[in-house]
Amino acid sequence: MAPYSDSGPPSREEMSQNALDAVIERWHERFGQRWGHAWLEWKPPQVNVGIVRPSADEVSALAREAREAGWTANVVSVRYSAADLERLIERIMPILERSDSMLFVGPEPRVNGVHIALNKDDVELVGELLEALPDGTLVLSIMPGASFQFAAGG
Repeated sequence: MAPYSDSGPPSREEMSQNALDAVIERWHERFGQRWGHAWLEWKPPQVNVGIVRPSADEVSALAREAREAGWTANVVSVRYSAADLERLIERIMPILERSDSMLFVGPEPRVNGVHIALNKDDVELVGELLEALPDGTLVLSIMPGASFQFAAGG
C-alpha cells in the first residue's frame, strides 16, 4: 500500500484507497465464509479479491464495483477462505509454541496460505509444519538473528 502522510491534505492514492475501503468491507460481508482476502497493488492500482468458488455473475459484479471506486479488480478463485486460513493457523500454533524461533505467523493472501517467519533455521520445526499444513499453503521466511515477535490475525 502507498504510505500515508500525517501532514497536509490526503494524497490522491489515500483518497482512492479510502473510496475502496467501504467497497471491500461490503464484499467481506457479502461473501461471508467464502471471503478470502483483498490486497492492493499500486502500479497500476488494482485490488485483488480472493473468493472461494466465485460465480461468473459475482466476478462481473466485483469488477464493476471496483471500477466504480476507480480500481481494477483481479478476482482470484481461492481454495481457502480467510476463516479456513485462521483455522490452519490455530492448528499449527501448538507446534509453533514449542519452539523459540517463531517471529510471525499470519495469513498470506497473495498465495492463499500461511506465512511463518522464523529467527533461525529450525529443521525439526519446519518438518513438523510441512507435515501439518496442506501442500501449497506454507510460506516460510528464515530471518537469522531477528528478535521481534508478534502474531497477526486475518
